[in-house]
Amino acid sequence: MNKVSVIIPVYNAEKFIARCVESILSQSFTETEILLIDDGSSDKSFEICKEYAIFDSRVISLHKENGGVSSARNYGIEKASGDWILFVDVDDYIDREYIEHFFKNPIHENILVIQNEYHDCYNGQNQQVKSVIHGSDVALGYFSVKDFCCLSQGLKKSSLGPYVKLFSAKIIKENKLRFMEGSAYCEDMLFFIRYLNHCDGIYHIGYTGYHYIITQGQASLTRRKIPYNEYLNSFFEYCECRKALLTKYKEIDISWCCRKLLSGCIYGLRGMMSSAVSQQQSLNTIRSVQYELNKMSFSFKQSNWKIFLFIFFIRKLNPKVTYSFLKLLSSKY
Repeated sequence: MNKVSVIIPVYNAEKFIARCVESILSQSFTETEILLIDDGSSDKSFEICKEYAIFDSRVISLHKENGGVSSARNYGIEKASGDWILFVDVDDYIDREYIEHFFKNPIHENILVIQNEYHDCYNGQNQQVKSVIHGSDVALGYFSVKDFCCLSQGLKKSSLGPYVKLFSAKIIKENKLRFMEGSAYCEDMLFFIRYLNHCDGIYHIGYTGYHYIITQGQASLTRRKIPYNEYLNSFFEYCECRKALLTKYKEIDISWCCRKLLSGCIYGLRGMMSSAVSQQQSLNTIRSVQYELNKMSFSFKQSNWKIFLFIFFIRKLNPKVTYSFLKLLSSKY
């Protein structure tokens, strides 16, 4: 069976819902259910969701207390009944044959299907076609997880979100894969890495049908200042994901997702110095970060020179010296 559950988190999006939902209802592929997860909106979003559920039986309107985009997606996963899961952001939209193209070639339930390009659009103008994978000459077709991760350094960091990807509901549910709640930093990237550890391979297909919309000043489920501990939580979660992948595949290159996590780790450590955390707690955290960093290898290829030097010194310095260094650095900014 190829029933697809399309999960759409909704938060204060009354201006965008119609365009998004209409683009899915008009798909050439019709075996779908559309789960609109209202995440405690304060505008008319939920009322619009309910109207669509009355209008079309494929639409399921659900409401929950505000918990963020990860919480909304996870709620959608729990309620999804399809064989496959697609994630669409409520301010984005898709072309009529977007879902159909995922099934142009025979696929089985233990893989991930990725479309190779998407439309990047700022404020409704200047649409640019962007590739999902580094390098324009990356072949299409089926790849093992290990081979895919080695392809031109894998996915671009801007493409590590759940869009343009068809996920197996069986893999997600049997392995209890969920988006990391309590952190709004790289939670979608971490979900993707966890999924890689449980799928057999990746089918890379050629199609451009997702319109990723960036709207200046819009309300968002994720747009808020990120506390320091969320940066650090995401870094430590990445370390666990990396360990699981290395245990399964021995040698696998996921350096393409490392730079953003390292930047987050730096933000987290600097933020910790400006918080009310005690010196002892800070030292314990620094030791944990040093322990994880010393298990990794780094190069300029996966980090800019500032990150590279920062990580180099953190790995080498005594925890107390590192603490003093971070304290001094945080006082300068």
